[in-house]
Amino acid sequence: MKGNGGPIRWVVLGMISLASLPCGAEEKESRAKELIRQKLQELPEAERAKAYERMMKNAKAAQARQPRAVLPKELDSIPVRPVAGWTTLERKPIPVTRQPISPEQINKLYRDEVKTPAEGINDELFARRVFLDLIGHLPAPADIEEFARDRSPNKREKLVDRLLSLPQFGEHWGKYWSDVFKYRATNQNLFKVVHYNQEVWLADQLNGNKPWSAIATEIITATGIDDEAPAGFFVAFHDGDAAELAGEAARVFLGTQIACAQCHDHPYDPWKRDQFHEMAAFFGRTSFRVRKDLSDTKGRDFVLEVGPSLKPTQQYHKPDLKDPSKPGEVIQPVFLTGQPIPLQTADDQRREALAAFLTSPKNPMFSRAFVNRIWCELVGYGFVEPVDDLSPTRKPKLPNLFDSLSVSFAASGYDIKGFIRAVVLSDAYDRGIVAKPS
Repeated sequence: MKGNGGPIRWVVLGMISLASLPCGAEEKESRAKELIRQKLQELPEAERAKAYERMMKNAKAAQARQPRAVLPKELDSIPVRPVAGWTTLERKPIPVTRQPISPEQINKLYRDEVKTPAEGINDELFARRVFLDLIGHLPAPADIEEFARDRSPNKREKLVDRLLSLPQFGEHWGKYWSDVFKYRATNQNLFKVVHYNQEVWLADQLNGNKPWSAIATEIITATGIDDEAPAGFFVAFHDGDAAELAGEAARVFLGTQIACAQCHDHPYDPWKRDQFHEMAAFFGRTSFRVRKDLSDTKGRDFVLEVGPSLKPTQQYHKPDLKDPSKPGEVIQPVFLTGQPIPLQTADDQRREALAAFLTSPKNPMFSRAFVNRIWCELVGYGFVEPVDDLSPTRKPKLPNLFDSLSVSFAASGYDIKGFIRAVVLSDAYDRGIVAKPS
């Protein structure tokens, strides 16, 4: 050991810093681990082993102190179709205004929390920015000239409304969401993309301004042949793997890295290993397969099918870490709020129940995940970053604005275009870029 600044102290501090990183921050986490490894190598072999043993002991102790994460009990989910033997709690419906938050409301909340905002941008820069953000390409010179000649006080509102009505809006954001859904797929075969053409389906949903809750529900519950059930791309991308589907559903729709609890309790957040596998059990009877026994009007040699397992009584097993050759413990589907559903529940009912839970207006995580992600894409920073790791232990930037946007998005009926319109017409969007001091 080399005094207070020696390698052992550095390694311990490094492990503390590493523990504060989100699981989604792969690049930062990798750099931190490499630095710690280098410092460990600087120690004599005997001290190196002791330092490593001490770090592992402290990590396990911290993990053991973490309580089991439990979402608010009022987040109970009412299934789409009643399931025999499933007792549900009656709750008063949350009022839905069907009105998105206004730019003026965002402005007030923004100014309350940002005391020294950057200067506003001019009309030409606004036009370039909003073209890129809404439809994915720069405006033509004629578009800039037309916008500059317009002297009406609501010229920006008119431009935004026009861009939101163009088919390129859905095409641009369909590509974005397609990347989000397949980002962590372990088997990204091209033939799946060719068959499902998910970008076209997503573009249609977004151009029609289908509520985000409805899009999510269709993706989670899709069943059938690729042409008949284009939303089945999500299950197909992940090969119907229950564990992968659970982790990705939580990451995309809840902004939560519960997949980090797949093999052990989450190292930094209060999610337990049992909770991950209880969620994975909702996909425990889901399957994806290639079928060559069905006629195809397009002349293809095969079609892709998402649906229940060929074994309808199949159960989900939590892997046995001590003996991987064993099937492991049978796991019952349980919501993150702690309520189970019957073990005999069929695949379609399991996924319908999970979708109802994920998209419930009583579930603040669903709206917060969407709001945080889209705000980051439009404004340039997330309330929480990385955007897919809304850790319960992390404090967001501008918390009042974040809360208000999330509540209003749910109250609006998950109006995607209404939310995006309000953000791009707000003062938060109309800000120049300020370089940080070197």
